[in-house]
Amino acid sequence: MTPKNKFIYGCLIVSVVFLITRLPYFIFYPVLTISNDSASYIAAAFELMDLNAPMFDIRTPGYPIFLSLIMSVTSDAIFISLVQSLITYFAAIFFLSVSFKYFENGIFYFAIAVSAFISSAYFLVLEMSILTEGIFTSLMLILAGVFIIAVKSESIFAWAVYSVLVALLILVRPAGLFLVGLFGLLILFFIINKYPLKYYLASIVPFAIIIAALCTYNYATLGKFTITPFGEANLAGVTVLFMETSEEYPDFVNKAIDSTLNSIPKKELRYVANSYNPGTLFTAFKDHFHMQMNLVNYMKMYDSSMTYIKVQPILRQISLDAIRKHPDIYAKFFLSNFYYFLTNIGRTIDYKSELARKYKQVAIDKIYLTQLQSGKWSQISSKNEYNKSVHSYYLQRIDEQKSLAGFNVDAGDNVTLQPSFLLSLYGAAKVIFDFLFRNLIWLLMFALMSFMSIRQCISSKLSDKDAFIALAFVLIFVLKAVMVSSIESSLERYSYTVDFVIYMSLPFVIILYKNRKKTKILKEA
Repeated sequence: MTPKNKFIYGCLIVSVVFLITRLPYFIFYPVLTISNDSASYIAAAFELMDLNAPMFDIRTPGYPIFLSLIMSVTSDAIFISLVQSLITYFAAIFFLSVSFKYFENGIFYFAIAVSAFISSAYFLVLEMSILTEGIFTSLMLILAGVFIIAVKSESIFAWAVYSVLVALLILVRPAGLFLVGLFGLLILFFIINKYPLKYYLASIVPFAIIIAALCTYNYATLGKFTITPFGEANLAGVTVLFMETSEEYPDFVNKAIDSTLNSIPKKELRYVANSYNPGTLFTAFKDHFHMQMNLVNYMKMYDSSMTYIKVQPILRQISLDAIRKHPDIYAKFFLSNFYYFLTNIGRTIDYKSELARKYKQVAIDKIYLTQLQSGKWSQISSKNEYNKSVHSYYLQRIDEQKSLAGFNVDAGDNVTLQPSFLLSLYGAAKVIFDFLFRNLIWLLMFALMSFMSIRQCISSKLSDKDAFIALAFVLIFVLKAVMVSSIESSLERYSYTVDFVIYMSLPFVIILYKNRKKTKILKEA
């Protein structure tokens, strides 16, 4: 088989998987996929479209800018999903082309890895959603491809693009900060291999300029030189089940803590203090993570002068005090979440049921309209007119959903999907995908890639570029796991964004094995 045919067949595999998994949604079931967080992104997008300067106190600007560009062209929310899907396809083919250029003989293994990644039901659901994951995940795959180009080609331009992409990922989703940890490995690679100064500058300076620009903007609008102040809320969510009042806190803060703790069943508080069951601990922490918003609301209730920005340092203090007083409980939080992050690769969801559930939420129960009307999500914008704009936008889009022929609603408002050939085809393919790709055997493959890459990086003193790339991929997954497990609940939507690393263990184990074998033969000769 000619090299050109290898690439064509690799692209064909990815394209078929892409079409089988995406066409049912766009042709028959284009439900508006929004969540509690979607409103805040849309509100910021509306402000940008009005040429105003939004306050990014909750969200970073990357995704609102993306939304504003699309919504300036069309108000059809499904077009957002379509663009996000096209970006996924571009990312997949781009990564495959990079793999073919530098690892021609492994192209089919890379095609399988990419197909495994983009066929995930979690990937499908979130790609169609008005959430940062809709583009963050694809940008991660593009970043991985650019990283391979930069390492293998030693191109200054490629390293500059890599640097920009790291910054853009953080602008889209602050959780991208875990990528900063890669700079440590990168600098070590440059030092040991005696790269000139221009490589350090190309890989760091573009990133630093973009992040400094965001921090400067936030200082001008929020009075804080920060990427986002919202991280304080995440840490408060971690500690909400074991925070305590203190004589050092103002009276309104202690009242807010008491009110929050009183709203949580006492058995849950006792459980996190005394249990060591990772599954039940994970559920307890996950189910109460959102209570940090209750804490914020109570503080604002008990002290009307409090704003979200003013609350942030208080949240930080409460959280750090809780961790200092109860390091054992925090350790249980971290370990239970780390366990779930690792094992999420073996979990999946029923895509058909998820579409039906989302249609019922959006078009039948209209829960997101109710939340906006009740003021529950009034923090989506600092300006009330944009809250109203989001409400109007939702109302128009929800009215359009009533005409969708792909959903059946019975007298009890139960929703089912109208059968179709494409849905049946996807259902059959999903059984195969889940059997092949959603199992813990891949974790063993990942462990093997980790071992082989570390061993070969050490033995080659970081001169083996393939091993270095594999090690960097391993670090991407580990850094994300550590970061999420430290300040978040390890939901599947947080782990699947880096699951491509798990699947890349298939081609890289084969590549590293062949490289080691080749090196051994050369030494013996």
